[in-house]
Amino acid sequence: MKILRFDAGEVAKASERIARALVLAAIALVMCFVSGVAYGQSASGTIAGTVADATGAVIPNADVVLVNGANGDRRVTVSNGSGFFNFAAVPPATYKVTIKANGFGVWVGTDIILHLGENHVLPNIALKIASSEAQVEIVSSQAGVIPTDSGASSTTLNSDLVENLSIQGRDAAELVKFMPGMGMNSGLSQSEFSSQTTATNSGPIGSFSANGTQPYGSMQMTLDGASLVDVGNQGTQIANVNGDQTAEFTYLNAAFGADTPRGPAIIQITSKGGGSNYHGNVYTYLRNWQANANDSYFKATANGVNQRPMDHQVYPGGTFGGPVRIPGIGFNRNRDKLFFFGGFEKMYQNPFPTLHQLVTPTTAMINGDFSAATLPGAQTSGSSWWPSAQVPCANAANWTSFCPVADSDGNPYPKGNPFPNGKIPASMMDPNGKALLTYLNKVNAPNIDPATHNGYNFQYLDAAPVNRWELRLRGDYAPTVNDKI
Repeated sequence: MKILRFDAGEVAKASERIARALVLAAIALVMCFVSGVAYGQSASGTIAGTVADATGAVIPNADVVLVNGANGDRRVTVSNGSGFFNFAAVPPATYKVTIKANGFGVWVGTDIILHLGENHVLPNIALKIASSEAQVEIVSSQAGVIPTDSGASSTTLNSDLVENLSIQGRDAAELVKFMPGMGMNSGLSQSEFSSQTTATNSGPIGSFSANGTQPYGSMQMTLDGASLVDVGNQGTQIANVNGDQTAEFTYLNAAFGADTPRGPAIIQITSKGGGSNYHGNVYTYLRNWQANANDSYFKATANGVNQRPMDHQVYPGGTFGGPVRIPGIGFNRNRDKLFFFGGFEKMYQNPFPTLHQLVTPTTAMINGDFSAATLPGAQTSGSSWWPSAQVPCANAANWTSFCPVADSDGNPYPKGNPFPNGKIPASMMDPNGKALLTYLNKVNAPNIDPATHNGYNFQYLDAAPVNRWELRLRGDYAPTVNDKI
């Protein structure tokens, strides 16, 4: 009998290798689907600087460490012979930079905010001569100054602004209306873009002109580097941007770099991502017409009848993100390798409907009685159905032109009218037609007074709901210190 012996350490290492292989396979599979739409667009930025001493002399071979404040992601590099260092392809986030060199104290820059597509240069990095506990710390007010080495004109809204600035619907791309140089493309008509009902291919791209440019085709929008503009449909927006799933909204309108190849106006959206701690939320947005004010315009219409737009929307949703942990093995034990984020929102939307007024068959009509006394309301030229709502074969042109003046034997009808007083004999009623009239009266029974509604006896609102859902998933993987996916 053979006794199999296993080394616990070797098993743990093998399990970790298997876990890494599975993670890499999953990421590769996802990249196969998304890489085709994400090319050519920057979804990151750079952080750079020059290390010097207090006299301005550059310091080569200084150790520089960059740490993401959200997920603890760590990158390291060293300054070159000119004291220069650069971190490329850095995702938008808040960072901490630590610089050390032999014979010098530690330099620390905190709360360094990097926006999408930004080339952030840290100014005034000056290391002091080493002494006991010598350390220089630069806070965000000094480290995050306006760059002077780029002429790019941009405006960035962080997640707090994205979630709290007032928009009508649930498409955060509507925030473009707050950007400088934006104007409605409706000209003198002064019509307003409305996103109250969020739907596919209904975003603001194409409804605004940036500094007088062509509304369609001159504005580009990206989500994590992937284009959201349909170039085959006059440059309209093909996907929505959910505000609760968005970390940053950046608008570029002049002098941006070659890493952003399209324009002349560009909107860059960055998704929220997972961090070293689990975080999430559950929310519901409600909008109901009964809570709206009934202003003087609505009160003045329809004889003072309450005419507030009767629409209502409900948006339940939630987000959740954090590190990916696999129980039983040591993969990602420090929560600095693999992260996930997911957001879902269901949209129940009942937009303001259109009022339709019609004439539905009455009981008298079903029994063949079309006399003037039974017709719904006064027949005037103001009624769109007026020509066909008169007493049959009496005085309406649409009737008399088709009415016979004699029966099949050639005997003339009294006064040339086969239906005296508008009453059709039962023998002349088609049973199938009568059944149809009965059905119409049953499903659409008269519900309004024709005397006060221009002869119409039935009305309804076509409030077709626009129900949909949105799902956003994101994963971030750091296989090594300087390799990120």
